Amino acid sequence: MTEWDGSGLPPAAQRRMDGIGKSRIRSSLLSIPGATGIETVGFRPASEVMGAAVLNMSWAAMPSCGMTYQSFGYGQSPMFGNARTLNNGVGPASLSGRGYPSYVDVINSGWSQAIARMLGEAGAVHADGVIDIRLSQNQLGSGAVEFVAMGTAVTSMSTRHLNKPFSTHLGGVDVSKLLRSGFAPASLVVEVSVAIRHDDMTTYSQSNVFAPNTEVAGFTDLARSARANARERLQHAVKRAGAQGAIVDDLSMRIFEFEPYDNHRDHVAEVRVVGTSITAFQSTSAPPGRSLSILPLTDKARHR
Repeated sequence: MTEWDGSGLPPAAQRRMDGIGKSRIRSSLLSIPGATGIETVGFRPASEVMGAAVLNMSWAAMPSCGMTYQSFGYGQSPMFGNARTLNNGVGPASLSGRGYPSYVDVINSGWSQAIARMLGEAGAVHADGVIDIRLSQNQLGSGAVEFVAMGTAVTSMSTRHLNKPFSTHLGGVDVSKLLRSGFAPASLVVEVSVAIRHDDMTTYSQSNVFAPNTEVAGFTDLARSARANARERLQHAVKRAGAQGAIVDDLSMRIFEFEPYDNHRDHVAEVRVVGTSITAFQSTSAPPGRSLSILPLTDKARHR
């Protein structure tokens, strides 16, 4: 038995896809309303699909102090300097070339691989899209991190099929509402942004146990910068997809301390934004599909 070279589907996933093709059994992660909703716009669940990637992030740790390249003179204590927030965007506050892009690139690469393998399973069952996608990130120890993407592949009930499957975090009910409003989901978008700020004297004085209840301006700027850069990365991703907009599902952030050298402490903000890029139909008419029967629960005649 030859080892998997990393291209295409893993052998276990390929065997499962082959089994689905020979069987009439269909599996789904959708709720009953979700499965019913997606059928009203001409799709049916084909199979639950998953993609996963495990990356070694041991060498993607934060490599340098947040005071690096901030124009401090020789012998000047960074404690008494006026630190500024750096992020993985562009411009004077960019971390480009200072190690942090590699950390961000590893995380984004993990999500890209997991999503691509999930879509590979969808292609193996000739699906037109994957809906209700769920993401999880698991620490496996020794620097290994697992990235997982799971969803439900759906196929069109008509004779026309898409050349490339769409992907979205939206469930069946929301996808049906989106399609009937003249928009279609294009692709799931996952972007990670990192910002770092060195703890200077102002930060220490505002955050220590003896300080009054006051805003820690440096940490506010850190959180704001990381979120702003994540939104900017989302906008660029939507433009690359040729979409007109995005529906954001999650904008989560974790802030942790990092001590690169003795007596040097940084705070790092890592933001993950998840959404679905959407495109408008050429025609604003709703896609064909079966409508649900609605039984009124009140007597309309009594309210006239």
